[in-house]
Amino acid sequence: MGKEIQGIVMEINPRSCIIMTREGEFHKVPRPAHKVMVGEEIKTQLPLSSRSKWIRLSSIAAAAMIIMLVGWYFYRTAMPVAVAHVSLDINPSIELSVDQNSCVIDGIGYNEEGKLLLVSVPVIGKNVYTAIADLIAVAIQQHYLDPNKENVVFTTIVQAEPAVAVNAVPVVEEDLVFQAIISSVETVNIPVEVMITKADPKLQQQAKQTGVSTGRFLLYQDALKDEPNLKDTDLKTRSLKDLKIKQWSDKYRNQIKGNRNVNLRNWSNKNKNEFDQDKTGANNGSGKKQSKEPNKEKEIKSNSGQAKTANEKNKKDDKDRDNRDKNNKDKNDRDNNDRDKQDRDKGEKNKGDRDNNDQDKKKKDSNDPEKVRVNIQARLIR
Repeated sequence: MGKEIQGIVMEINPRSCIIMTREGEFHKVPRPAHKVMVGEEIKTQLPLSSRSKWIRLSSIAAAAMIIMLVGWYFYRTAMPVAVAHVSLDINPSIELSVDQNSCVIDGIGYNEEGKLLLVSVPVIGKNVYTAIADLIAVAIQQHYLDPNKENVVFTTIVQAEPAVAVNAVPVVEEDLVFQAIISSVETVNIPVEVMITKADPKLQQQAKQTGVSTGRFLLYQDALKDEPNLKDTDLKTRSLKDLKIKQWSDKYRNQIKGNRNVNLRNWSNKNKNEFDQDKTGANNGSGKKQSKEPNKEKEIKSNSGQAKTANEKNKKDDKDRDNRDKNNKDKNDRDNNDRDKQDRDKGEKNKGDRDNNDQDKKKKDSNDPEKVRVNIQARLIR
């Protein structure tokens, strides 16, 4: 037997019991001959065995494991969850993950150009629309969008499954994505066609497993019909033009494929800022566009038109401000002229009053005999 120890009984077994000492150590000791109860403090001899040491180490390991699990749980609950994904395909191919607050929580470059663009433009923590505008602006600076070639910005929006999406309102709206893109494009003389469409989460997962953006994978699926031997490597290296994006957009203007909503928006500042918006509803089995309001199409304005209207409004405001300043200046000049005229009139009136007073005084002196006599004497003396 070893040294005597004292501790509280934590567990009772047929031939042994486990006690905890005041130092927090657990020991397995022989069960006393007398009756003991859990919670009772006893004195006993520590057996010469490494078992108690193993129990102590295992208890420490268990406590450490509990701490790690609790920490991991709180970390997972605090981590932002992606509820939407936005892919941008120019030549750089990029996909952004967005949380419920419309903030970017992750960005992936699916080719070398996309990775370099993300290095040039930090997007984590930014509002998704700000991030998109910044990416397009730098893409222009790096000549991925060039006035000497046909430019296409193909954007795909993936909303999360209802179980993940916490709000009924989409965290990424197509109109705002479109505005973010053209806000950077309209300041330069570069013709650009912007296409925006939606995809489902399953397609996004398939694209991720293939190693391409959702937009490219969408084109790839359609291109396979015409080119069954098309390889994944071709998908990653081919340009959007080679993937027949023009034919794809024309095809999907007037028909539906599966349950996917297609919303293509084409804009080019080369064509007088014209904007065509084609919407195909998922439930429109005939493939024709439907509109509950006959004149609604007339009321739809292009985002480029909105931008132009905003510029015209700013110019009008500047012109109105200039006119107000000019009117105020003219009014001040008129007021100053009126004051000068009043001062002149007042001066002339005062002078006339003084002249009249002098004449009245002379007339009065000429009528005074005493003053006449004094004047005559003064002249005689001279």
